[in-house]
Amino acid sequence: MSIFFFYCILFNMQLLGLLGSLKGITSDSVASQCVLKLYEAGEIEVIDKSEPQQLAKFAAHFITYTDQPQACNFASFVPYGEDNPLQRAEWIKFLGVFANVESRANQVYDAVTQSYQCLTNRTKGRTSFKPTVAWMQYENGIWSFTKETYKLKYVEDAGGENVDDSINKITYNISSPDDLDQLHAILCTVDVVIDETYTSDAVNYNSSTFLQNINVEDHSCFVFLSNQSLWRYDKRIQNSTALG
Repeated sequence: MSIFFFYCILFNMQLLGLLGSLKGITSDSVASQCVLKLYEAGEIEVIDKSEPQQLAKFAAHFITYTDQPQACNFASFVPYGEDNPLQRAEWIKFLGVFANVESRANQVYDAVTQSYQCLTNRTKGRTSFKPTVAWMQYENGIWSFTKETYKLKYVEDAGGENVDDSINKITYNISSPDDLDQLHAILCTVDVVIDETYTSDAVNYNSSTFLQNINVEDHSCFVFLSNQSLWRYDKRIQNSTALG
C-alpha cells in the first residue's frame, strides 16, 4: 500500500515502523535522517500538493491543516488541536488503526505515558526551588512569549513556573524603547529561556545571536546565561545541504 504522509507525523511513523509505506512528502524540509536517506535513494518523492493529480496515486494523503479544500483521499491528523501533551501523543493510536498496527501503537503510547507520568510525579509536592521559564521566539523585530497551553503544561509538569503568569503582555517590539526595557526587565527574572526562534542556519545560531536579537549589551543580570540555561531544540531543523 502506498501511503502519502505529511512530514509532521514522520516521528510517529518511525515509532510504528511504517517508513516503508512512505512514498511521498510535500516538503523537503525534513529533519528525520531516515526519511532523508529514503529520499536520496529515490524511494520517496516530493509532491506538489497543489496538483490533485499527483496526490491521486496515493492511498492516503495525511494533512494537519484542515481549513483548505483537499482531495478525496485525505485523512486529517491534527494532534495540534490538543492542549495536553499526552493527548497529543495519543494520536499515534489513530495512525495505528489506519495502518493496522494498533497493538504497536498502544504499546508506544503506554510507554510514553508511563515515562511522562513518572517524571511528572517526581516533581509533585516539590517545595524547593522552581525555575521560572520563558518560552519565547523572535520574528521581524518582535519577541513574543508563548501562550500555547501544551508548552506551558510541559513547564509545569517538569516542576517549573511559567513567566507568562506574571507579565502584562506577550509581544515586545525591540524598536520601542519602552518595550525593550520591559523585555530586559522580564528576562532578568527568568531562570531558563527556551528560544524557539526559527533559523535556517541552526549551526551558527548561538547565544551571541540571541543577545543581538534582544538588543542588549549589559546582560549581567541574566541568570539563565550564567547558568547556561538558554535552550533550543534545533534537531527539528534539517541540515540545509542534506538534499543537495
